[in-house]
Amino acid sequence: MPKEGKDFIFSRHTERSDGAFGRDEGKEESEDYPSITKEGEKKAREIAQGEFTQTIEDLDEGGIMFIGGSSEEERTKATANVVGEELAEQFGGREDVIVYRESDIEELREGAKREHRSPLKMIQEIIGDNPNKKIVFVFPLYLKEFSLRPHHRDKDTGEHTQYVKELLRRTGADEKRAALEWFRNEGKIEAPEEVLEVPSPQETAETHIRGINRLCEFARQFIEDRPLSIGLVGHGWQLDALAVYLANNGVVNAESFEELFGGEPLKQPEAGRVRIREEGTVFIYRGREYEVPSDLLEKEE
Repeated sequence: MPKEGKDFIFSRHTERSDGAFGRDEGKEESEDYPSITKEGEKKAREIAQGEFTQTIEDLDEGGIMFIGGSSEEERTKATANVVGEELAEQFGGREDVIVYRESDIEELREGAKREHRSPLKMIQEIIGDNPNKKIVFVFPLYLKEFSLRPHHRDKDTGEHTQYVKELLRRTGADEKRAALEWFRNEGKIEAPEEVLEVPSPQETAETHIRGINRLCEFARQFIEDRPLSIGLVGHGWQLDALAVYLANNGVVNAESFEELFGGEPLKQPEAGRVRIREEGTVFIYRGREYEVPSDLLEKEE
């Protein structure tokens, strides 16, 4: 994490509408976001009112929040955009906060195209014209570091890979048991005819840190030295690993997974926050704070 970065927040996507693992089956789809349920949209708005709003409030004057990371799965992008819509409504009457949703940024890009100008330059001008305001940009970009593919989902079809299918078979398609088993087997299953392998929880957590750093580097192109907060929406098991990494001094294993979650991994949705200050770095999760050594946030390619 670049030293000039302040905070980051990650959230699991909200309730998906495809009935995976037998959950949410038959629930009504969101009218505007069909990849998530109507109830899932409500829950995403609630998390926007909670952890995301608090992250914005904690920003220093003139701070920038960039909710910019997602996987290629539509439910992660939809969750981020619902959060953006709710933040725009919530801060609409505030003079000290401006929220640019994805639709607003798309309008900026179209305007830049008509005027033969750089969209990046227009965003830089907006930031420069509002030096004392907090500005939120919601534009969920696919980053490979947050992807389920090709390890947990087939790159082309989106179906579970052989590793995940075998893991679910062994755990009766129980997502909580399967997540714990992934931590226990460290991403490797000895099947009768072959070894099925995916990145371990440790590797997955470190990959997510690298993705967060990439988002920081991207944002720095247009916000310069303003205080920065990064937001991303990802997937349950992967963010379980990230949460354990942050809470357990960079050590990700089954014991630390059980200790942190107590049998209840990330819900749909649920967020964790990292707050970086001169006096130290803390991970805030489920009402507790965990000290985080700064070198844990410096993973690079």
